[in-house]
Amino acid sequence: HFKGKETRPFFYKCAKLISIGQPSSAAAERFFSLYRLTFGPQQGQMSNEKKVLTMFLRYNDQQRMKESKIEIEWGN
Repeated sequence: HFKGKETRPFFYKCAKLISIGQPSSAAAERFFSLYRLTFGPQQGQMSNEKKVLTMFLRYNDQQRMKESKIEIEWGN
C-alpha cells in the first residue's frame, strides 16, 4: 500500500500505470526524473491535467531535440 496515495494522487496514478504496464523500472525512472526536473515545490498545487500536459510537452521537446541532433550529425 502506497502511503502517499491520499496526499499525492497524481504520483500514485502514474506509478500505478507504469508498474502495471512495464516489466522493468526504466520507464518509471525516466518519468520521475523528468517530473523532478519539471516541477518544483511551487507547482505542487497544479491540477493533474495541467501536470500531465506539461509532462507531455516537456517529453516532446526533448524528443525533438534528440531528433534534430541526429539530423545535424547526418547532414540532413
